[in-house]
Amino acid sequence: MNPESKTFVLVAGAWAGGWAWNAVVRDLEQRGHRAIALTLPGSATGDDPATVSLGDAITFVASEIERRDLRDIVLVGHDVSGYPVTAVANRLADRIARVVYWSAFVPRAEESIFEGIPAEDTDMLKSGAAAYGGHAVLAPYARWQSSFVHTAPEPVQALTYSLLRPLPIAYMSERMTAADSAVPRLPVSYLVGTQDRSLPRNENWWTPKYTARLGVEPVLFEGTHAAHLLDPATVADLLETTSNP
Repeated sequence: MNPESKTFVLVAGAWAGGWAWNAVVRDLEQRGHRAIALTLPGSATGDDPATVSLGDAITFVASEIERRDLRDIVLVGHDVSGYPVTAVANRLADRIARVVYWSAFVPRAEESIFEGIPAEDTDMLKSGAAAYGGHAVLAPYARWQSSFVHTAPEPVQALTYSLLRPLPIAYMSERMTAADSAVPRLPVSYLVGTQDRSLPRNENWWTPKYTARLGVEPVLFEGTHAAHLLDPATVADLLETTSNP
């Protein structure tokens, strides 16, 4: 293996699974890296979101890293997976070379994602949860279309939405302990697409709100919140370059 090669562990965000990283994984592999994309519990076909907790997500990611005996990894969190990724980085610091957050929520002790996002977004998601027995949330198509994949043609917007699955509500409603929420004592990078509309472009946007929690400057690039689906080569480029010492 190329001595410059790295091992990337990519954790999916809301409503997506490891499949959302497939094109990025292929690109990284073609560059000589190893890339593993994970689907959080409750987000795969046949999973019951009612039985899943945020702690299950943390345990799953940590156990996959240990089961595969991965070391010196670049751990990547997108969107809601910023919470479990942070906890895993604190629990398995000796196995991780760098943490890369991409438009990801950075936890604060005893604050859930619902408590950190705009109240209107929390209300929108919670009101839609009734369709899933109150156990899962999924953004309406109009929100996905206008805020996540707005640069894509309408057929692509519709296709990508059809692939999404409701997210266990526990991932957004549950809090983490101070120990799991601590800023990882590891090299950290934070990526943000300048066309990202998933959060309002105000004090609630990804930066400086979450970059300030980490004490880093953002790496800005031209792209949306779903750039791994729309422009995977750019995402692979960014992961490769930001993972360098």
